Amino acid sequence: MPAIRSLTDSFNRVSMPPEGWHEAMFVNADNQRIRYAQIPAHTAPGESPRGTVVLTHGYGEFVDLYYEAIKEYQAQGFNVWAMDWQGFGGSDRDNPDKPHLVDAQGMNQHVRDLNQFVRNVVQHDKNTPLIMSTHSMGGHPGMLYLQRHPGVFDAAVMSAPMFDIHRLGAGPWARPLVHAIFNAASHIGLQDRPVPALEGVLAKVGQWREEDGRRTVGMHNLREVWSNAVRANAPEHNIARPSFGWINSVYDTVKELNDPTNLRKVTIPVLIGSAGHETLVDNGAHARAAAALPNAKHITLPTAGHSLWLQDEPNYTRWASSVNGFLEATVHDFYNRRNAPTPAPPPDPAQIVTRAPQAAPNAA
Repeated sequence: MPAIRSLTDSFNRVSMPPEGWHEAMFVNADNQRIRYAQIPAHTAPGESPRGTVVLTHGYGEFVDLYYEAIKEYQAQGFNVWAMDWQGFGGSDRDNPDKPHLVDAQGMNQHVRDLNQFVRNVVQHDKNTPLIMSTHSMGGHPGMLYLQRHPGVFDAAVMSAPMFDIHRLGAGPWARPLVHAIFNAASHIGLQDRPVPALEGVLAKVGQWREEDGRRTVGMHNLREVWSNAVRANAPEHNIARPSFGWINSVYDTVKELNDPTNLRKVTIPVLIGSAGHETLVDNGAHARAAAALPNAKHITLPTAGHSLWLQDEPNYTRWASSVNGFLEATVHDFYNRRNAPTPAPPPDPAQIVTRAPQAAPNAA
C-alpha cells in the first residue's frame, strides 16, 4: 500500500517527471509522428526489471498527466513505455490548420498505432510479463487490441475504460438510437461540431477553470488542480470537446468490442476500475465485460470521479493498492506458468500396439 505522504511530498510526486524520462517519436502508417516516452524501472543493484508496462491515456489527455502512475509502476520494478495517441498531446494531428479538432477516423487507427508501438518500438524482455495500462478512451482501442491480437499482452489495467459511452445512464437498448442520431448529425454537416451537451461534463475532468488558480490546494484536490494547471500551461496539447463525427466513429466499434464472443477471447487477467461518480463512460459495460471476460477483476470506487489516477488521497490509495496487488498476482502467475513442467505429449496413435483380446481360461 502506498505510504502516507505530506502535501509537499505528494505535490513533488505528482508534478516532477519520473526519473529517467526520455522522449522520442515514431512514424505511423499515415506518416504521422507519434510521441512516446521511455522510463526505466527502479530496481536494486544486480536485479532485472520485473516486466514492462505500456501506458496510454484518455480523451484530451497526454502521458505527462500520468507521472504519478508511472512512478507507481517504476517502484514495482516495471519499465514503462508511454504513448500519446495520434491527434492528442505531442503526437501529430490530422489537420494542422485545426490542431484542436480531433479527427473522426475512429478507434481502428489507434489499434493499428498501438500494434506498431508494441511490436516495433517497445523494448521488452519476453521472459517477463508485458502489461497494458490505459484510461477512459484508451480502454476502447486497448480492449479491441486484446481481442484482435491475442498472446501479445500478459495482463491489462483499465481505469474507467470507455467500452461504451454513458448515454445519460440508458442501457444498451438505447445504443442503436443514439448512434443513429450522431450518424445523422454527421451527415448533415455537423461532423466537426463539438457536442454542446458535453461542455459541462468535460469541464469536470480536465479543463482549466479560472477559479482553479484561487482554490485552496489540499490532499482532496491536489491531483485535479495540478492536472488542470498542466493543461493550462501546455495549450498546444489541448483539444476541443468530442465532435458529433468523433462520437459517431466510436460507435462503429462499440458493438464489436462488447460482443461476449469477442470478450471471451481475452483470457489474460484484466483489472477494470469503475468510478462511482461517472458521467462519461458506461459503468454497466464494465460489469457486463467483467462477466464475459474469463479472467477479470472488477472494482468500483463509490466516491471517486472518472479519472481514477487523479483522485483525492483515499480514492487514489485504494486504486493504486488494487493495481499493485493485481501486478503482484500477475507476476506470480506468469512465472508459475513459465516454470511449470511441460506436460507429456499425447501418445502417437501410430505407436500404440493394439493387442488381440486373450481367450478366457477354462473354468475348473
